[in-house]
Amino acid sequence: MMQEAFITREQFHAMYQLDQSLVFLMKKDINGYRYVYTNQAAKDFFSDKLEGKYLTEIVNRVSVPLIEKKYEEAIANNQQVTYHDFYLENDRIQTNKTVCTPIQYDKDTYLLASTSKIEELKIGTSEGTASNSAAFNSLKISPSMMKHLFDTFNVAVNICITDTQGVIEYVNASFEQTTEYSASELIGNTNAMLNSRKQSRAFYKELWSQISSGFIWRGEMCNRTKYGRNYWLDTTIVPITDEQGEIKHYLGISFDVSNKKMQLTKLKNTEKLFQLITEHTKDFIVITSDEGIIQYVSPNHEAKLGYGKDELIGKFYMDLLSKDSAVKMQKELKQHGEFDSIKLELEICSKDRRTFWTEAQLTKVRDSKRKGIYQTVLVAREVTERKEMEEQLRYLAYHDTLTKLPNRRFLVEKVTEYIRIADSSGSSLALLFIDGDNFKEINDTYGHEIGDEFIKSFGEALSSSVRNSDLVARIGGDEFIIVLTDLSIDEMKRKEQIGQTISRIQDILHTGWMIGPHTFSPTSSIGVACYPEHGSTVAMLLDQADQALYYAKRVAGKDSYHYMGSIQETRDSTLVR
Repeated sequence: MMQEAFITREQFHAMYQLDQSLVFLMKKDINGYRYVYTNQAAKDFFSDKLEGKYLTEIVNRVSVPLIEKKYEEAIANNQQVTYHDFYLENDRIQTNKTVCTPIQYDKDTYLLASTSKIEELKIGTSEGTASNSAAFNSLKISPSMMKHLFDTFNVAVNICITDTQGVIEYVNASFEQTTEYSASELIGNTNAMLNSRKQSRAFYKELWSQISSGFIWRGEMCNRTKYGRNYWLDTTIVPITDEQGEIKHYLGISFDVSNKKMQLTKLKNTEKLFQLITEHTKDFIVITSDEGIIQYVSPNHEAKLGYGKDELIGKFYMDLLSKDSAVKMQKELKQHGEFDSIKLELEICSKDRRTFWTEAQLTKVRDSKRKGIYQTVLVAREVTERKEMEEQLRYLAYHDTLTKLPNRRFLVEKVTEYIRIADSSGSSLALLFIDGDNFKEINDTYGHEIGDEFIKSFGEALSSSVRNSDLVARIGGDEFIIVLTDLSIDEMKRKEQIGQTISRIQDILHTGWMIGPHTFSPTSSIGVACYPEHGSTVAMLLDQADQALYYAKRVAGKDSYHYMGSIQETRDSTLVR
């Protein structure tokens, strides 16, 4: 068993216990690779207890030679090795990335391996790129084998499908970009046109022997582009069979690893395990004292934050966080137990005040050299893109895609909030249900493109008619809702306020606008319902306003408005085009 001074179980768990990747620390001996430590994700994935067992006892027989080959490569070259695995299981394909790092300690050899799932997809039919659609549609592959595969992998990996003789039948856009050949140049030819002469005939003979026997082939190869540039690929070739098990096609999936290969050739394993873990990871790793003073930061902090190492050491970690994140972290630390692991999102500020988001895991550990002294290990991963995507999705969920106005969901939540404010402030609300007159004729006469522009202009006209504190929402094709807030509770005063707003709306609509050579000055019908007289909930107010709109539109005629439960007031005008 490894010495305690090398890395303790507690230190290993502090860094990796909550990591979603499968992390293993193994020791190489005469019997193979033995698991020393594993994190919780690895224990959850494998039902067996790993620690103390060998790789051959855990991994299936077919995969062991491929994995050991990568391990031996890392140890022989004394450098970090990254490789990808693809697993087909029933109708799913799973892509894994493994990073293995060799560590020499005294006379023993260790290996740190971290495996993360890149993607897991159901395979089925999908159209390829425009240049390949005809070739793709001619493939006689069952729908259960191709759906969504190409669309999802199109940017991330190179995809190539050949027949059993190696003649190319399909390539994706990424394959075209990497090889610098177009699909039309590639389809109908074999991959021999990409041969860089870096691999021997024996290499290809072994490859064909393996895949023609129905086995998946994995390995690295060097190809040459149309313009003579060599590039390296981490490639997996999968035989695709029909229901009778007969091979019909070969699916090649590859990653361009040229840059990584160049970097890995320069990387040397010159430091102990802890330094390797922290200084060659994309994660942001920080160790602080019990008071929160930074004692160690991984080098990527310097590049990302713009601080020098000397500026960071000795600084309070919370000084790097935004005000809200610092308060959040302080609150979480107070609420959790002494050795609880904490997972939270933190916004970090760079030296030039730019910010980025991280997902961080904090763990307190005992100082191995000083009794009663504790340190905090913080491992963070940048999630800025994910946060931005979440904000975009939230915006789309609450806004109309055409007009960018709030939609029905936003309206319901906001009116509920407005009602609470009105109750506390002793004010009133009004819902104006607005329906455009003869909007269908615009689509029929000018087409949907101008019809869409008309709807957008109509929404803009409504927005310009009200105060910033009011709300304009689109809930249907030509149906809009205006919510007037902070109105008088007195019915006569409120009716005067509403009437002034409706007059502004009608005046602006009568003034109209131009779309191309066409001039529009539309009219609208409006139904009005007020809180609290006409309902105490959003649904009741919408229903009452809709009924008032029906009266205005069906009884009073165009360009009219009607208060629910009051005497009709109308104005008539003509739609001008």
